[in-house]
Amino acid sequence: MQQLDRYILRQIAVAFVFFTFILAGVIWLSQAVRLIDLVLSSGQSIVRLFEFSLLVLPRVLSMVVPLAGFAAVLYVMNKLYSEAELVVMMMSGQGPYALARPVVVFATVLGFLVGIGRLAENALIRGLSALYVETFRNVPPLLQIFFWYFAVLRAMPSPRQSHEFLGAFFLNIRG
Repeated sequence: MQQLDRYILRQIAVAFVFFTFILAGVIWLSQAVRLIDLVLSSGQSIVRLFEFSLLVLPRVLSMVVPLAGFAAVLYVMNKLYSEAELVVMMMSGQGPYALARPVVVFATVLGFLVGIGRLAENALIRGLSALYVETFRNVPPLLQIFFWYFAVLRAMPSPRQSHEFLGAFFLNIRG
């Protein structure tokens, strides 16, 4: 693997870990409110809350990992493009396939981990991995493309009416 591939893959991996923690934290917080109420109403200790939280974690991660992978790749490619690093890489002779190689490696590893989740002994992980795989396998790719184009991208606001997040991120029809 070339140094450039390792650089892009490292950027994606760091963003993936960041998005996984953020998304898992948000979902866990929504679940934790219910768990805290359950633990406090039954008079249990704080240790029970952590035990219940750990039991919820596999379900949360099975939902978060594919979304975090998608978000990480989009974030890194957008960052590389906005900082003109992709342009420099292409001008140095790297073709589109060479630039996509680290993304394909990352997606393959992530897909492999979800596939292994289908073989897990934990029924929850196995069931959620099977649901995820079967959902995307049984939906035709053209229908998925139409969904992302018409339902997601067309629903975004124009650049002048962008949604702002944390004063640094903007979401509009252009990305």
